[in-house]
Amino acid sequence: MNLVIRTVHNDTPEFEMLKQWRETYIGLNPANETDFEYWESVRDDCSYSFAFYLDNKLVGGTRLTPLGHSVTMGERQLDLLKFISSPMETLEVNRLVIEKQARGNKIMYESLQKCFSWVLCNTSHTQLIALCLPRMIPLYRRVGATMIYENLRSKRMPEKHYSLINLNLKEL
Repeated sequence: MNLVIRTVHNDTPEFEMLKQWRETYIGLNPANETDFEYWESVRDDCSYSFAFYLDNKLVGGTRLTPLGHSVTMGERQLDLLKFISSPMETLEVNRLVIEKQARGNKIMYESLQKCFSWVLCNTSHTQLIALCLPRMIPLYRRVGATMIYENLRSKRMPEKHYSLINLNLKEL
């Protein structure tokens, strides 16, 4: 398996494909966020976005957004900073998506490992968090994350339950 990750810019066809997959698999505005398009453009501009390629074919991607600026959905809707000891050193993992045909075979696990290693080697960030649905917890645990909090609820979507995980990049 030839798996490669690359940073991807907002104005590329790959980035647009990742946005389309996210909308298809997760929904356009899954947290029902007010002014979603505006906040997504801000997050896109300040985040590290990655594309995952398997045998030179785009199969997925993710975005890592800096905390401490009230930009992430978690900061804006769930008051995550009360759980984070060093927000300026932390990135929130979000917009994780894998094309349906590419799921399985540890692609998501290996891609995340490569992204997280890139962050450790190329930025000053030392911590990652992710708000995830319970079904994603096993993936993050395999990568080395620990649970911070379970059953967080969005102010705008109280029927949705999220778990908050943390990963210390220095322990990878």
